Amino acid sequence: MTQDRLTELQLTELQELLTEGFEAYRADRKTRRVSDADFARFIGISPASWSQYITGDRKPGYRNTIIMSRSQYIGERIFEVLGYEKPLALASKGMGRDLLTVVDLWPYLDAETQREIVDHVREVTGGGHPDKHHGKDTKKPNDKDHE
Repeated sequence: MTQDRLTELQLTELQELLTEGFEAYRADRKTRRVSDADFARFIGISPASWSQYITGDRKPGYRNTIIMSRSQYIGERIFEVLGYEKPLALASKGMGRDLLTVVDLWPYLDAETQREIVDHVREVTGGGHPDKHHGKDTKKPNDKDHE
């Protein structure tokens, strides 16, 4: 079995998850005229990838798993189904979506803006060490503050 192939159990669970997502999407659209390609594009992957995943010809890679997990119709359960570790940004309640947005948009920022963001985060967090917050309140934000 190659790394790109799914076990029978994974394939069954993935097909169920993807089919449930597709059906929920179609129900929300109140039409039966929703194609697989429409749904694939909506969740952020190519129609060809969708076809390969739903038939079991290929296992979704980690990046596409992250992309699909962001859809309300697929969700984070896909990590469990595929046996992937959930990214820290998603595992950290409340701030995951914002952090993934920054990661997605990072390549579009110029080098100076990237440096400013990193410098600001280091300044606010004391370089990533909770005990070095430069006199700022060291209490971690509540999950509720970031939902």
